Amino acid sequence: MKIDFNAVRDLYRPNQQAVSKGNGKYFCTCCKKTLDEKQFFKTSRTDKHPTGVLPECKTCLAMRVDDTDPMTFLPILKEVDVPYIPSEWRKLLMKKSAKAGSIVGKYISLMHLNQYKKYRWADSEAKTKEETESLLAAMRQETDSESEAEAKVEEMLNFGDIAPQKPAQAMVTAPDMSALYGLTPETSKYNLTQEEINELKVNWGEDYTEDQYLYMEQMLQDMMESYVIQDPIAISNARMICKMTMKMNKYVDIDDVASASQIGRQLDMFIKSANLAPVQQKDRQHTTFAISQLAFLVEREGGFIPEFYIDQPNDKID
Repeated sequence: MKIDFNAVRDLYRPNQQAVSKGNGKYFCTCCKKTLDEKQFFKTSRTDKHPTGVLPECKTCLAMRVDDTDPMTFLPILKEVDVPYIPSEWRKLLMKKSAKAGSIVGKYISLMHLNQYKKYRWADSEAKTKEETESLLAAMRQETDSESEAEAKVEEMLNFGDIAPQKPAQAMVTAPDMSALYGLTPETSKYNLTQEEINELKVNWGEDYTEDQYLYMEQMLQDMMESYVIQDPIAISNARMICKMTMKMNKYVDIDDVASASQIGRQLDMFIKSANLAPVQQKDRQHTTFAISQLAFLVEREGGFIPEFYIDQPNDKID
């Protein structure tokens, strides 16, 4: 496979930048974790990334890399602005143990050494062409035909002569979910008590960060102020809307437009089926209240429902 360097995609939109939390810490837009600066790849493309680091941490980026598939790691090299030199990538790949994670971090560190500092991503195509011609010259000495030499070079450039690697997700150890989502009073940034934490977990489930819990709680409160949400089914529907909205926003943050669009369509259908669409809000508040809803609102405001005709004699209908 010949690499078309012009087709290598950008990982991030121009407005998708790392979020600094101060004191040398940044917020990963993928795992939603605040980490030390050393956990992020640095980049010289400060015109696009003013903070000098990528928006996602090294672990999250590495989990999406297959070391034998250039199209999974070239976008990272492009964002960091280091060259792709096939021979150097190949050397690291051949030294890699079966259980090791991606070599992308080691490769980027290698490209920061003095002998490579003068090169940038823009030099990748020229360096690859140079190495391809050098390999072809060597293979011509060992084979009987041009086509055989070209086939061997292509195999080497695509790492086909190296033992197949496991998929990236299997090669890289996933983040410790208990550490990532293990919310306790000691780890709480907002000084939540154990009772408050327990209530959040009962209402929303276990697998959320503190910021995600508070985001959903705030959204639910906003919905409670804007819509008539009283009975258990309505509250359950509102919570589901909050969860789906947060999930959709997460996909948007990592630039997964397809997944975000899919969740968005599901969310739209769910909102309409729950009779909570904004276009229906006025009707619900002014024309379609059930008697029980009206009574609840009156009593909540300190009023009461009067008995009609209490001082009048009964007529035939009464």
